[in-house]
Amino acid sequence: KQWYQRRVAITAGDGIVTTPSQIFTPTKLGILDSLRGFGWSIAGGKDMDDNGISDVLIGSYKSQHAVLLRGIPIIDVLITITIYGDDATTELDPLGEPTLDVPNGKKVQGINLQACFEYIGAPADSAAVATVNFEIKL
Repeated sequence: KQWYQRRVAITAGDGIVTTPSQIFTPTKLGILDSLRGFGWSIAGGKDMDDNGISDVLIGSYKSQHAVLLRGIPIIDVLITITIYGDDATTELDPLGEPTLDVPNGKKVQGINLQACFEYIGAPADSAAVATVNFEIKL
């Protein structure tokens, strides 16, 4: 019964890639054992579901079926943290002098910093929502 355990390996990157980023088998995809000849033919680079991302179609000639693997958006997140101040230090002295102005007009000990989050990907969905949680322990 090895005829239905064919594998399809997908690599990401340019040039010669020796390690696949994903490996698909009928069992891993949750497809019944009746899918025979899986991976005999592969077609990619077309956007079958019109979401702006290439999909992959894998043929199974012995069972006269094909499997559509839909591409999904993949994004990279770039995080930049800038610390402002004269010495731009991340170390605080608990007994030190207050140095940071706060909205209520008082000075407190602290660090003035800015955190910027940028995502890069395709398609860039302007309606995408992201939640960022971070914690600063002193």
